[in-house]
Amino acid sequence: MAAPSSAAHRGTTRAYARRHAQARRGRTQDRSEVITGNTLIRIAVDLLMSRAHGCAATPETKALAVELAPARLRVNAVRFGRIDTPLWRSRPGLDSDEAIAAAGSTAPLGRFGTAREAAASALFLMANNYVTGQSITVDGGETLT
Repeated sequence: MAAPSSAAHRGTTRAYARRHAQARRGRTQDRSEVITGNTLIRIAVDLLMSRAHGCAATPETKALAVELAPARLRVNAVRFGRIDTPLWRSRPGLDSDEAIAAAGSTAPLGRFGTAREAAASALFLMANNYVTGQSITVDGGETLT
């Protein structure tokens, strides 16, 4: 099965956001939307949203933030670099602390990030009700080099 195009993802994302905004009309509670590198996730009980391609995350974040601001919905993105998680450790040759340390030594900060550090960025975006349309990159400076 072929992957849907980026335009199809944007259409699905916007359709979901419109339905979500219509369902919220009259409510005053703020919600947070977080876009990670590959997936757009609604932070609520039903954690389901369509995929967004990583390269499209920043413009999609800004476009959705502008579109959904009148409904008091915030949209932000978190893009992760190399974070020490079981997924990374499942890769061949990265199953030990020494291998992770060696692989992370090439990053500007000289290590992989921790899951706690990655989570802190998402928590910041959820806790600050005045932030919308922003993309935070948590990668130890790798995109700077």
